[in-house]
Amino acid sequence: MTIMVACISPSYFCYEETINTLKYADWAWSIKKKSKRNIREVDGQVSHYKEMIGSLQEEITTLKDLLKWTAAPSEASTS
Repeated sequence: MTIMVACISPSYFCYEETINTLKYADWAWSIKKKSKRNIREVDGQVSHYKEMIGSLQEEITTLKDLLKWTAAPSEASTS
């Protein structure tokens, strides 16, 4: 549902503005609004995100192992 309020004045000093407001309101009245539901299939997106999260977790584990491996020799040499 859409509502439009057109504020007009009976004063002669606001004649032009009132006429323009009424013309606009008449034009806006002729607008027909069509609405439709925006429904998406989310199962495909959810599975894609689960795969992405899994691969990122694997990458994190790999990088942590790499950091441990590269940090271990430097600790041994400083001792």
